[in-house]
Amino acid sequence: SKTSADKTVSAAERSVRAHLEDHILNDWKGLQEMFGLDEEQVMVALVLVAKRLHLSESTMKGFTTESARSSFETLFEEKCVRPVFDLNVLATVINMQTQIDPTGDWDACRDALGPLWEYVSSDTQ
Repeated sequence: SKTSADKTVSAAERSVRAHLEDHILNDWKGLQEMFGLDEEQVMVALVLVAKRLHLSESTMKGFTTESARSSFETLFEEKCVRPVFDLNVLATVINMQTQIDPTGDWDACRDALGPLWEYVSSDTQ
């Protein structure tokens, strides 16, 4: 049986998770509005950003200093985010979708992008 401390931690964890999920959903909607994308198009764009993570040269194991974290964030934005979320993000997403399946089948995109699609989508639903 769980102690009251265990229940308190679980309630706190649920509260934090709900708070973060609300922020993710708000950011998701913000991306849709800012760039004129639908849900699937935001998903493709985020997968394209995730596919570029290797360019940020980070072990993703945390940062020992604020300066190291800041340097990573700057590099990540420049090498991973900006190349995807630029003025041509819709064209980039449509181009990727067309390369995967010229008919525009989102299921084909999900299959082709595989684990990255599943990982990103599981955190937003």
